Amino acid sequence: MHNRVPALQSPTAKRCAPDMNRIAPVLGLLLAGLLAAACSGAGKTYATLADARAARLFERGWLPDILPPSSQRIAVATDLYLGVADGRFEFAERDSAAFFSRVKPATVTSRWKPEWKEFHVRWSNSGFRGYTFGNDMSSWLFMCGAPTGGYRTCVWLKRSSA
Repeated sequence: MHNRVPALQSPTAKRCAPDMNRIAPVLGLLLAGLLAAACSGAGKTYATLADARAARLFERGWLPDILPPSSQRIAVATDLYLGVADGRFEFAERDSAAFFSRVKPATVTSRWKPEWKEFHVRWSNSGFRGYTFGNDMSSWLFMCGAPTGGYRTCVWLKRSSA
């Protein structure tokens, strides 16, 4: 019969070996953070419509190419994983007719997702009016306020149709 001899172990081996019960949660949080960073784009603001065009904001489909020429302070936050975005922009009151001719007055329907209904109610209660725009790929909800100091502010939500 052979007696089992315990493996030799240096006195420092236990201190150097990682404690997986302590490391696993940290690794999980780190991985979740990396995934969130990869899927959710940080917010970005463009000073002018020309800056937004140079960044290919419209080509990428985050906003439809219907913003008035005087648009400024165009803010965009995206979630690549969900295919949604939101933001705001301002434009000169003189461009209102051109912008509003390209969107439709919003009518809340049963097909609206809850976040659209909540967004509409929240901004309607602040005096903003709702407008929609859509194409084959996406839909947008714009909530636009009354002009202040010659400029009108709009906030918006976007979701993919697919």
